[in-house]
Amino acid sequence: MFDSATNPVKGNRWWLTAEDPSQYLAASINLLEALNNPSPHTYCHFSFAHPSHQDGSCNGLQHYAALGRDSVRGFVHVNVIAL
Repeated sequence: MFDSATNPVKGNRWWLTAEDPSQYLAASINLLEALNNPSPHTYCHFSFAHPSHQDGSCNGLQHYAALGRDSVRGFVHVNVIAL
């Protein structure tokens, strides 16, 4: 995986065997960047370019958004209010 992330064209090109090769390569590169981050205390501030899909229509995320009164972003992402 790390070989694919560091040398995707001339390496062993393992990422090409994935179900979605471009998505796998992007996730591999992001993971390698996070692991190579010099300060482990900044992992929570590391920004991944890879999208994370979640359905917040029927779960506890709606409750957390309501409890936190997160009307800026939270309500929209968990379908409490429409866009």
